Amino acid sequence: AIGEHTGASGTDFLDAALIGVETACRVGHWLGRDHYDLGFHQTATSGAFGAAMAASRLLGPNCERARHALAITSTRASGLKSQFGTMGKPYNAGIAASNGVEAALLANAGFISRADGLECAQGFAATHGGEKANLAEVLEGLGSSFVFESVEHKFHACCHGLHAAIEAIGAACSAHDFMPGDIQQVTIEVKPSWLKVCDIAKPRTGLEAKFSYRLAAALALTGRDTSDLSTFNEAVCSDTELNDLRDRVVATANASLPDTAARVCIDLNAGGRIETDHDLATLLPAPIREEKVRAKAATLLGPTRAEHIWRQINALRDAGRMVDWSSLFAG
Repeated sequence: AIGEHTGASGTDFLDAALIGVETACRVGHWLGRDHYDLGFHQTATSGAFGAAMAASRLLGPNCERARHALAITSTRASGLKSQFGTMGKPYNAGIAASNGVEAALLANAGFISRADGLECAQGFAATHGGEKANLAEVLEGLGSSFVFESVEHKFHACCHGLHAAIEAIGAACSAHDFMPGDIQQVTIEVKPSWLKVCDIAKPRTGLEAKFSYRLAAALALTGRDTSDLSTFNEAVCSDTELNDLRDRVVATANASLPDTAARVCIDLNAGGRIETDHDLATLLPAPIREEKVRAKAATLLGPTRAEHIWRQINALRDAGRMVDWSSLFAG
């Protein structure tokens, strides 16, 4: 929206997007796990600061206005994990964009806020459970090194906390010949904090299904496409065969595992055992990531529209090319 408002070129847009996501990643890292564990959804909170910086970049490189955009965002950013499993969860991403854009527009119009509202006493971090790490350390290398390069993509249409387990189950299914009826029990081990986020034992809606280790495991074990939004629906929540398999899945805590990992143990009726693990922090090579991202986009948008958008995004790199923003994401 700001790109269209300012008549930005494709390269201007890409610069702003990179600044925005890098800011969101660094602020999110600075706020830390305490912020998340307290109940705040960092997509919405740190994401708002990223949106503010991206919008500020497109509105013109003015350090003072950008500083006030961050400050305004510090009194505006919001979003709670208690909304997980409802429409409120994806709405949190929209809140981030809305709050950031509004803050940048206000700052660009001359609105003044406390410049250190993010880090000051009674500022955003202090009142929202931030770990309050040394801000200078978090900002070290800004502009020359990019933490965004190590961001993990979401290849499944569900909570990120489920992804390592789904990947581990996929690996087990590829490497071994067994059927759902052969399974006695599936044990999923994850970091304890994830059990407070995505362990809905008996989901009733498609949105709740996105936060259920047990049902997501059953979907993966029966070959359902977990990258497809339509896979997570009310029908799978009441499917008798899926629920029978779901009830043979146990999610348990393993404090020795990092946030990004899961360990899966599949005990078979015949007495065998299959053990696999997966750590999302081990980044896939760029060509494989691209392939998986494009496959997910094709599933969600349809092959034709996904290919159109992919070409449009790549064309943004053409220096000086003006963009028809109204048709950029058209099918």
